[in-house]
Amino acid sequence: MDETLPATRSPAIGKLASALAKAQAQMTHAAKDNVNPHFKSSYADLASVWEACRRALTSNELTVLQPVRADGTRVTVTTLLAHSSGEFVSEALTLTALQNTPQAIGSTITYGRRYGLSAMVGVAPDDDDGQAASTPALVEPKPEPTPEPKPKPEPLITAAQRRALVAAAQQFGWKNTEVATLLQTRFGYVDSKAIPAAHYAAVMQAIETGGDSEEPA
Repeated sequence: MDETLPATRSPAIGKLASALAKAQAQMTHAAKDNVNPHFKSSYADLASVWEACRRALTSNELTVLQPVRADGTRVTVTTLLAHSSGEFVSEALTLTALQNTPQAIGSTITYGRRYGLSAMVGVAPDDDDGQAASTPALVEPKPEPTPEPKPKPEPLITAAQRRALVAAAQQFGWKNTEVATLLQTRFGYVDSKAIPAAHYAAVMQAIETGGDSEEPA
């Protein structure tokens, strides 16, 4: 073996490169069919990456091996791409699991296999769940809702109109307590100052007819 060549490849890779070029022409994009619950983003998992390249690789006499080595939370996934001629290239990816538990180690191995495979054979999933390793996802701020316009307060009767109601009540023999009761029970007004200008005629009619007027619309 030529010692000037890196140890991560065979002395020649011409046949492997030719086969890989044909395989890449047949590969598809890895489907983003999983959702990262923390970042609310979709990504292509390991199975999707394999689905995108497996048939193209095998039909061109290419195979992938991914041996794994773990030392505590440090996980190293080596991805080796080999051709039936014996030519090969390989590269290792070392990651650190968040916890030293079987679940965390297994998740890190899967993550390493997915990225190692994608990089080695050229599958390019549009994958952003790796943000979990560093910074929070950037979320585009939602536009502030346009506030509903506040309705303009309804104009109330004038002082002159209140004096006219008082005069009418006196003319038709209403007591002050009776007028107050009429306004509260019939129209729902606390006193004469709360009467809307649009309802002035209805209140006046009620006073003049002894309370037998229609309620204001």
